[in-house]
Amino acid sequence: MDCKTARLLLAFRRPWGTELEESEAEALKRHLAECPECGAQARADEHLGRAVRAVAVPEGLRDRIFKQLEIERDRQARPRRLWWAGGLTAAAAVLLALWFGWQNRSHPRVEVEQVAYDVFQQIANPLPGTVEEWFQGQGVHTVAPRDFNYALLRFYGLEDFEGKRVPMLLFTQGKDQARVYILSQTEFNLKDALANPQGGSGGCKVDIRPCPTDPRLVYLIVYTTDSLDTFL
Repeated sequence: MDCKTARLLLAFRRPWGTELEESEAEALKRHLAECPECGAQARADEHLGRAVRAVAVPEGLRDRIFKQLEIERDRQARPRRLWWAGGLTAAAAVLLALWFGWQNRSHPRVEVEQVAYDVFQQIANPLPGTVEEWFQGQGVHTVAPRDFNYALLRFYGLEDFEGKRVPMLLFTQGKDQARVYILSQTEFNLKDALANPQGGSGGCKVDIRPCPTDPRLVYLIVYTTDSLDTFL
């Protein structure tokens, strides 16, 4: 057996190849024992195979790949099996490559230093204009309340509110806090709330104030103190 034939037959000795006849297997074994180059390639294939098999794959993916390989092999005439082995091996490699690519895309890398920098930039020396620019960068036009003490601002961002993503500003003073939700009358029915702008429950009070510069916006303020003056 020459080297070219031996290297073709190596494809059938891999984990998914099962079509080597006994005489072919014996001839290949003798050649690998006698030829240093082909023997080295066979050992490299075995090492790579063990490494690939050690990688966890999604449930059922391995069976789907093997099933597809069997279907394709059955469709072809026996004399063409070597040609198809290379193509099917490549197809399996493509499927695995796609899976590894999906894994990388579905698990974004967390840059710890970048996260810390972004948060610091967000809360360092906050002003209403700075807050509005940040929301604008998120694709949200809003107007931050002007009468709050922004030295007490600890966080702002988009939060879920009644099924919508809305701007929210968090002001704190010791253990007390005030959350300001900026709601749009184009997204919420606020008629009844504006008619009864104050309320409270469970140790929290609620004030609802219209935005003085944009009639579409309303500030819904939830706070834990007796008066909002603590945060103004």
